[in-house]
This record gives sequence, C-alpha cells and structure tokens, in this order.
Amino acid sequence: MKNALGEEAKEAKKATGSGTKIAGYVDTPVPKKCGSCEYRVGSNLCRQKTMLKDKQVKTDSRTKLKIVDFQDGCCSFWEADDERE
Repeated sequence: MKNALGEEAKEAKKATGSGTKIAGYVDTPVPKKCGSCEYRVGSNLCRQKTMLKDKQVKTDSRTKLKIVDFQDGCCSFWEADDERE
C-alpha cells in the first residue's frame, strides 16, 4: 500500500502548472487539447491512468472514465494521437 501511494506522489509531481492537483487538468483553452490525445475515448472521455485517480475531474458513472472538454481541456500527461491531430 505504501508503494502505491509513493507512485501516486511521483505521478502528481509530474503534473505541473495550473489545473487540478493530481493530473493538472484544465478546461480552458491551451495549446494541446484532449481532442488530439491518444487517451481520449469517444467524444468526451479520458482513460489516462493519472486522470482516473484525479477526484477533482468529473467521472462518467457508466464507464468510470473521466469527463473532459475535448476542445479546450488538457492535462499534464497529454500524448499525441497522430490520427486525431
């Protein structure tokens, strides 16, 4: 259990800048967007592992994935999805 908490702390340190404390998620216009990220699912859900731990980001009750703004939102863990850029 202690190791899992240590890993979560390491992940939180990676989330820099403004936004939520765990994933650094913001839903205001930023250069990178959820809409062009490989972790996006459908039109507004995110499956990124640190985002899933972030209690400040709304969760879809059916899928348990995080609800994001695919046009303006982004977190500190954005990864390009070449098919969506």
